[in-house]
Amino acid sequence: MDFTGKPMKGYVFVDPPGYELDSELSDWVRMCHQFVQSLPPKKPK
Repeated sequence: MDFTGKPMKGYVFVDPPGYELDSELSDWVRMCHQFVQSLPPKKPK
């Protein structure tokens, strides 16, 4: 994902054609949530 000229690692930007229907947006949100849930917990700083 790159909004400012500096790419952000670990982010994905889905353009409107990727979610023309509400159900398609729900699919993206579900996939992202599943991925985040699969990550190990962050270690405290």
